[in-house]
Amino acid sequence: MNEVKKIRDNLFRQIKKLKIQDLVSVSLVGSFQYANKIESVSDVDLVIIVKELTPIVFNQINSEFNDLAKMLSSKSTKYIVENRIGPFKPKASKYYKIMQLHLIILDVDILKSISMKASTLDWIKFNILIFGKKLSTLAGKNRLTKEAFLRDLEVCLSNLVSKTTYTKFFKIQDDKIILDKKQIKLSDEEYNEGIVYNIIISFLNYIRYFKPSTVKDKEVMLSQTKKLLPEHYKLLKKSFEIKDNLKNSKKVSKKELESLKQEGKEFIEELINRIKST
Repeated sequence: MNEVKKIRDNLFRQIKKLKIQDLVSVSLVGSFQYANKIESVSDVDLVIIVKELTPIVFNQINSEFNDLAKMLSSKSTKYIVENRIGPFKPKASKYYKIMQLHLIILDVDILKSISMKASTLDWIKFNILIFGKKLSTLAGKNRLTKEAFLRDLEVCLSNLVSKTTYTKFFKIQDDKIILDKKQIKLSDEEYNEGIVYNIIISFLNYIRYFKPSTVKDKEVMLSQTKKLLPEHYKLLKKSFEIKDNLKNSKKVSKKELESLKQEGKEFIEELINRIKST
């Protein structure tokens, strides 16, 4: 059996055993659903939906997954839990492999309120259901508007030129749970990964503007880019190559990253203007 499939199947089995109050749905989203090599895996994105998110339920979810992370960990692999909503990737270790269980914890009302965002579309349309109801059923039938795509492209552009990003996180206040937002400063490593991420996501959003069913897959995106954006094919290919090098701790020069950043900035600005003119 493929090693990634073996890990994925075991994770699914263990998640189904968790005892979480008013649990509605658990889905695997993001790149782990497509991965076939363990070397390319470090972040496991899980969208967890409950009927109503309360401090008790929030703490219970985190407690259950922290226990699960300890149970899954071994001498060669350490599982960790992240519950902030944002582009948080685990830092690599030379002593063992890190696997991050990235929990995106929402209730049904919150899911519906953010279902008109391009980033949320990725979860709703492209996922593997582990438990409960499908995200598409819970979110309802919503079609993204031109304004939604433009919003996401503008966020990508802002994140590309700034060494900061916004994260959303839950905090408990007066026995209530509140979704808050905070701007955080990125490390050099996080910012370099962010440059590549925002360029690739901008390509994906533009392709999905015309072909909503496009999956977030390297080969699919390269193929679609040849058709829709042939003059920018080399930029996407280079972005994927640098992404792989950064993930595998291979050296990428500052000059190369600065050049990619400038090309990416001009590219995203062009995409914004293209969509505005449609």
